[in-house]
Amino acid sequence: MLISEPKTHRVPEDAFPNILAVPPQITLLPLLKFVVPGSPRIYYIPHDQIQTYQGLERVVRQKLEIDLEAVLDMCGHCIDSAAWTVVKLSWPYCLGTFTVIGKPVYSESLVTLKFRGKPLEIKFALPRPQNLTVGTLRRIMLGYMGCLQKAGELPALGFLPSDLNDLDIAGVTSDNLVKERLHPDLQLGLDTPTLFVVPTVLVDDVDDENLSHGTACTFIVVQTQWIKLHAIRREPIREVLMAPATTICQVKAIIEKLLFKVLRVDHDDRKDEVILEHEVLVRNNDGHWTDIPRPLKTTLRSLQRTVQSVMNYRDRW
Repeated sequence: MLISEPKTHRVPEDAFPNILAVPPQITLLPLLKFVVPGSPRIYYIPHDQIQTYQGLERVVRQKLEIDLEAVLDMCGHCIDSAAWTVVKLSWPYCLGTFTVIGKPVYSESLVTLKFRGKPLEIKFALPRPQNLTVGTLRRIMLGYMGCLQKAGELPALGFLPSDLNDLDIAGVTSDNLVKERLHPDLQLGLDTPTLFVVPTVLVDDVDDENLSHGTACTFIVVQTQWIKLHAIRREPIREVLMAPATTICQVKAIIEKLLFKVLRVDHDDRKDEVILEHEVLVRNNDGHWTDIPRPLKTTLRSLQRTVQSVMNYRDRW
């Protein structure tokens, strides 16, 4: 008697997808929270994107637009780069908020602020252009206006001291991102990225085409980074407003005199002892900083790009 083997019926593997074969990835780790000084926004970043300090540097530059120099815990203590992989997973740090310290990444091209009814324009590079809010931009603008007021420039431009408290960016609210106002559809007919400054009471009724008249007095903002010998941390970037006709050699001279004024020493007597190196660079399309040719003839107007002075100095000799 022959007994045949029972047939084995196999269901095709793709007939009924086994949704339990690969369980969904579950993590109990909360998103890490980061803030930038001076900004109200909180950034949430997953652990797997910043497992190493190098990964943290990369993500902070991409998402927060900051060149990371240090990261602080919720108590304000600096976290050593070698300890980051442990600290970020440890309680209570993983539930707190980390503060990012570093230089902002600036826009490649200059943005122009035009003032309604006043012959004034200010050209400058936007810090953190993808994350910059209108409220923060307004504080930057008022800082520039304060510099012009201190230099005695505002009366000739038709500004009263009380006007500084009554200026706003047209067409947006404080919480809006600046990049929304710089959208190409809102910049039609403008040669360069432009924002308009108007009295607060007229913000809702303003017509961008009629915001300025006549020949404007223009200032271009030059960034300057002062690096002190043997300093533990770099000093913050300073910004100086200069006329478009200023040559690169004149830019160097102005910034050096500003440094000596801060140090309260004589420029002519101590220049060779104090200044170790001083370069004035321009930012190219690829984001790199390069030397500026023909510094005796090249002006800020001819460059129309972000210019930065980098000066290494010592305050003891």
